Amino acid sequence: MSYYSHKVPGGKLIKVRIESKDDFIQAITLLGDFFLHPEDILEELEESLLGVQLTEDSIVEKLQTVLKNNKAILIGANATDFAQAIISAWRASDRNS
Repeated sequence: MSYYSHKVPGGKLIKVRIESKDDFIQAITLLGDFFLHPEDILEELEESLLGVQLTEDSIVEKLQTVLKNNKAILIGANATDFAQAIISAWRASDRNS
C-alpha cells in the first residue's frame, strides 16, 4: 500500500492510498480538500477504479464516465489531476518495494 499527496496547482489537495498488482489497481482510497457534488459518489468513484490499468488515459476515462453518469462535478480538481495523483502514488510504491 502506498500513500501520496498531490497539490493541484491553484487548486486543492488530493491524497491517494493505493495498492496495485501487475499494473492494475487492487485497492484505492481518495481523500483531500477537493469538493465533489454529490459527495456520496466518492465511494462509487473508488470502486469504479478497481481493476483499472494504471495509465492516465484509463483512469481519466473511468472517472469521467462515473462523474457524467452521476451528473457530478469536481471543484478545485479534475479527473486528470486525480489520475496524476494516482499514478504518482503507484510510482512511489514501486520505489519503496
